[in-house]
Amino acid sequence: MNVVIIVLDTGRRDHLGCYGYRRNTSPNIDALAKQGTLFSRCYATDVPTLPSFTALLSGRKGIATGRVSFNPTEAPPFQGSFMPGEAPFLAEALARNGYTTAAVTTLFHMGTYFPRGFQYCLNPMAGIRERTQTVNADEINAFALPWLAQHHKEKFFLFVHYWDPHVESVWGKPASPERYVLPDGFKNPFYKGTPKDRAEREFIVSQYDSNIAFADKHIGDLLKAIDNHGIADDTLVVLVSDHGENLGEDHPLGKALWDHLDIHEPVVHIPLVIRHPRGASIKRVEAMVQNVDIPATVLHYLEIPVPESYSGINLLPLIRGDTKEGYPEVYTETGFYTCKRALITNDGWKLLKSVDNGPYKGAPTAELYNLNADPDEVNNLAEIETERLDQLELRMLRWLEKNLGNRPDPLALRAHMGMVGPLVPFYGYVHVSRERGRIYTATTEEGK
Repeated sequence: MNVVIIVLDTGRRDHLGCYGYRRNTSPNIDALAKQGTLFSRCYATDVPTLPSFTALLSGRKGIATGRVSFNPTEAPPFQGSFMPGEAPFLAEALARNGYTTAAVTTLFHMGTYFPRGFQYCLNPMAGIRERTQTVNADEINAFALPWLAQHHKEKFFLFVHYWDPHVESVWGKPASPERYVLPDGFKNPFYKGTPKDRAEREFIVSQYDSNIAFADKHIGDLLKAIDNHGIADDTLVVLVSDHGENLGEDHPLGKALWDHLDIHEPVVHIPLVIRHPRGASIKRVEAMVQNVDIPATVLHYLEIPVPESYSGINLLPLIRGDTKEGYPEVYTETGFYTCKRALITNDGWKLLKSVDNGPYKGAPTAELYNLNADPDEVNNLAEIETERLDQLELRMLRWLEKNLGNRPDPLALRAHMGMVGPLVPFYGYVHVSRERGRIYTATTEEGK
């Protein structure tokens, strides 16, 4: 049996047809969902990109690894060389059990540990670091499809990462004034006419949707290749996102939010679809699950022992209909731009606690939402539902104590040390960078 994990970077679940979106952005993903199981309540454990992919590939949450942001001073236990007794990454576990492993992604620019376990590290932007986050789906498939053609007769694990819906982000180069730039030759199918103001929200959202549609076309080509090689009945296919995206939403944190700098629902509530080649009894799972469950599920499916230190649960009983129970509550965190942690309960309550609000001075340190009545998280009930707030804060505190033991809270460490670089804020503390002699403070970004 084979495994293919497809990641649609920055893909909002509610902008996919299979999750009820009004536009036809994702016909191929929708078809995959019809063939498999759609999870309606999947949450990322950690956001944004770097901590989320770390959780997905290592099988462990950020509270266990310490990876909660992009800061280079965060050195998880698995940074660098292998440590004796350390749990293997998913790809390592599969390679040890005779699988040919390959990743088509530019993540190798972002973390030295991402290649772990992959015998084939295929980076379409090798040598073009500034295009780490602007690689197009056709460029990804130019590597993924030939590899699949060459290795489809082997027992394999293929990890394919599409960046297209991500905001235009070029490292060290001038960025386009557009937030989401359409690939050459791809006409915007979701906006009629020419916008008077290219900063108009509807135009920006249409660009985002067009990038999803472009990625979906190439995801369809990958799925078609799996079918054409005659291995669909022997291949477990997982489609997930690392995080979603704010598209101009209003929250108590701020008005007209864009990008993915927080842990509100548009960012942390992500799509998850699994096509089970042996057939899925349940087409839609309403139980709460998380992205970190994917490694444990893959290993259970392949009957490979799951490391005890893995954070996730096995989703196969939910797919087969053996149970309807997922998590009674889930937690999600970010240490990028702000340091925040959220608890979401199975009955629809959400608590957000800020360790540090970063640039959002005056923003609430506690937010409480009834997602059933207020799915857009507009009405902060923290000062009204005080008894419920106390109960959820206690549950979060006990969860922290259980998961941290004697270790420090990585979000508190991140807030204390601050962030390095001109694109992210500092939190009022002096931070000595890795470059000897350069000191960064809250009042200087260039150092001295």
